Amino acid sequence: MREEGARFENLIGSHLLKWVHFQQDYEGKYKKLYYFRDTDKREVDFIVTEDNKPIQAIECKLKAKDISSHLVVF
Repeated sequence: MREEGARFENLIGSHLLKWVHFQQDYEGKYKKLYYFRDTDKREVDFIVTEDNKPIQAIECKLKAKDISSHLVVF
């Protein structure tokens, strides 16, 4: 089961990266894709920034229906 979640996260990550590259190349926007973890080891799977400011936080879960507590903190 853990492998299935990791594969799903990789799928989302690769598509987000493709979208970020499209935004950079076609739209001329300065966007980047990051993984984020703080010193308390709370993590968010993906952060999209534009002009070095976070604009999206994305958490990938296959089965969870609730919002991640880490997203609420950030």
